Amino acid sequence: MRNRKNKGNTSAWMSRGLALVLFAVVLALVTMPTTVAAGKKHAQSARIHVVTVVAKNFVFQMPSKIPSGLVEIVFVNRGSVTHMIQLLRLKNGASGAKVLKTLQSPSLKPTLALATAAGGSNSLAPGHSQHVILRLAAGRYEAVCFDSEPGNVPHFIRGMHKTFTVTGSAAGKTDVDETVKNGRPAAGGTIVLRDFSIVVPSAIARRGAHTFAVLNRGPQTHEMAIFRVQAGQTVKRFIAAVNSPNGKGFGPEPKEVGGISALAPGAMGWIELNLPPGHYLVACFVPDLKTNKPHAALGMVNSFTVK
Repeated sequence: MRNRKNKGNTSAWMSRGLALVLFAVVLALVTMPTTVAAGKKHAQSARIHVVTVVAKNFVFQMPSKIPSGLVEIVFVNRGSVTHMIQLLRLKNGASGAKVLKTLQSPSLKPTLALATAAGGSNSLAPGHSQHVILRLAAGRYEAVCFDSEPGNVPHFIRGMHKTFTVTGSAAGKTDVDETVKNGRPAAGGTIVLRDFSIVVPSAIARRGAHTFAVLNRGPQTHEMAIFRVQAGQTVKRFIAAVNSPNGKGFGPEPKEVGGISALAPGAMGWIELNLPPGHYLVACFVPDLKTNKPHAALGMVNSFTVK
């Protein structure tokens, strides 16, 4: 859950979203890399490298060098609390230390000048895992966990961050299970993020394992967090709770079951889902650049049921 000081009895799931007002706007605007050309470069893009990231309290266990191109991030939470991972590509002259310092400031501009969003896995409960596929450009990155505990100390302040390099010379395992067509993983549908809506394909309601593309078509940075909820916990009630001062009015706390961390405008990632039957909500908590309200408060919420 993303950190912010709670007021009254604000629930942990609400503090996760509202915290992005101070921290997650680190997700600066960046466009999706151009389509890979034919020939040798296209052949390289057809390979998906697999990188496992293990989250513990409070550290990421991951390589210091990751191959560029299509990379499947296998995010595993072996901690005792909820964790997530956001990848931030550092701009020229920026360092991970500088980014972490700006994340503690109420001012957003210093952070936006240093890093751009590159996706990742959204929040997971202990013992769970999430697979996401990203197209990573070469450069230096910072991995950050924005989740926090009741004491409201974000995990990155407790040491849950790591600087790493994406390079074409890095070695890595190759995914032999995913099918790649025209330089992209094969997908059973596309989840579209806009200002301010999330459109999900009908196939997301089918039981079993599926891979979906996630495309940010909005002019702002967006994420997709997935929550499992009880029957009767509607989109309308969820939005009302996000807009309430203390997060009340929704009912039992939703269970965070992953999703894809924030993507910059125009960027695309892919997510592997195998959700058990039940009711789900998807939402974006990245704050609006004009109002600082989380996008969920502006209606960026949808629902679906896996039967």
